[in-house]
Amino acid sequence: RISTGVRGIKLRDGDEVVLMTQITNDEGEILIVTTEGKFKKVVVPQIEKSKRYLKGTIIVGLSSGTSVLTACYVTVPYKLAVVSKTHEVSEISSEDVFIATQSAKAMKLSGYLINSIEQVLPMPYKKDE
Repeated sequence: RISTGVRGIKLRDGDEVVLMTQITNDEGEILIVTTEGKFKKVVVPQIEKSKRYLKGTIIVGLSSGTSVLTACYVTVPYKLAVVSKTHEVSEISSEDVFIATQSAKAMKLSGYLINSIEQVLPMPYKKDE
């Protein structure tokens, strides 16, 4: 069907889209990492659905000056490359991030200091063994 002018989400000034993916069967988890270096994973069926052209649903609360560094959709556990601000690279499993409720806060992972992470790169091609 042909249509024009259909909007998916209403963004505020300064907001950005970090992850856009199609979830067809209500399975999997959304994994989020903040610029503070905090991690959170939420099971997809727990996320409140909203109608088109609204502001969406908050999955992670952010303190002032913090934003989402990485967001990814996980259906099968895989590795993530964590790059520190000193440019050291380590790997963690998506399973290392505990599942939380939608209203819970993001948490730091053991082994990573707050504000020490520069980048997190999902590696879905590198499955957990």
